Amino acid sequence: MNITVSPILKRELEELVERGYFSNVSDAVRYAIHEMLARFRAEGRLPPDSAEERIRHARLIEEREGELE
Repeated sequence: MNITVSPILKRELEELVERGYFSNVSDAVRYAIHEMLARFRAEGRLPPDSAEERIRHARLIEEREGELE
């Protein structure tokens, strides 16, 4: 997979690497994608990726539906 980012975003990612937060830009991008997907799952915008999370997600949906009644 190849991605293109703006020069500003590229520089910010490089700065995170320079400050020692990540080993390289790829690690920073992987972290950002992981965090985004986790947030989407937590918000119910993506299905959970494990059986335990699917059960928890189903319970949250049931609770929300119960609150609407």
